[in-house]
Amino acid sequence: MKAGNEAIINSQAEIIANLRGQREKLELQRGQVVKSLGLVTTVKTNVMMARSMSQVSEALQRVGQTINLEALEQRSNKGEEILGDIQVMADMLAGATKVGSAGMMDPEEVERIKSQFRDNKDLEMGETMGAVPAAKVGPTKEEEEASSERLKALREQM
Repeated sequence: MKAGNEAIINSQAEIIANLRGQREKLELQRGQVVKSLGLVTTVKTNVMMARSMSQVSEALQRVGQTINLEALEQRSNKGEEILGDIQVMADMLAGATKVGSAGMMDPEEVERIKSQFRDNKDLEMGETMGAVPAAKVGPTKEEEEASSERLKALREQM
């Protein structure tokens, strides 16, 4: 029976060796299938992204066709005019602030400056400054009216 047992053992060993070889081949094939599946998933994702980009491109083309460039340019120009008017008003306000703050100087400081001027020039203040006419500082009445009209027009536009 030893010879019969040995034949069975050899047969079983060959089957086991054969099965191990087939198992290794199947594991390699499994790795290739997983790799192929990853590639298929990547391709599928790329196709979906390409479709989405195509839809976005079409939507942007439709938006581009509906934009009225002339109206957009007119609005931009109006915005620039408004900014110009605001700058004029800011300059007027700054000028008015300077004029108003000039009258707020400390009287003692004014007297000190007067005495320094008299000492440096040896002149009387009344002789040199008395003949200077008073000048109005700030915008003229016409400038104020024009600014008021522009401001009124801006408010009506808003």
